Amino acid sequence: MDTRRVAMLLVGALGCREPLPCDDCDPDDPPPDLPCGGADLENDSANCGECGHACELTYAGTPYEIGGCENGTCSTARWFGRQVDPLRPGAPPPPELRCDDLCADFGTTCVFRGCSGKTGYSCATLFGTECEFADDRPLAWSGPCNEGVPWPELGSPTGGVPQVGCCCESVEP
Repeated sequence: MDTRRVAMLLVGALGCREPLPCDDCDPDDPPPDLPCGGADLENDSANCGECGHACELTYAGTPYEIGGCENGTCSTARWFGRQVDPLRPGAPPPPELRCDDLCADFGTTCVFRGCSGKTGYSCATLFGTECEFADDRPLAWSGPCNEGVPWPELGSPTGGVPQVGCCCESVEP
């Protein structure tokens, strides 16, 4: 291809570009006619579907964050959880628990991998406080809703309070 032909193609391609909406616009700033200052109404959790409609995020900024905006609608999947009877040293492990059963106890259904790609989690704490979600301490689980949630190592000589959480469809509208 000769240089003259390449130059003609470049001029043609550049000449067809849409003009900027204003003469002094910064190309990195959103055009002034976009809603909410340029928010993506399909995926912005602060402006989901419309300006100012914020989704309720749970465990924001952690690997367990849920409740964000998906296709212009706030996610309805939520973590539902419970504590299991405290373990004493030498006691057997906690009973097998399925997310299908836990969600049914709350009048809802399990969402397979519906919470940040996870179906459930389990952890153990010494005094029954919540699992620490800022790190990867809970044992994340991505198996089917009808399988037992695995328990973390509960090797503390003082026992612990096992906790489990499952990804369930929210019962709130």
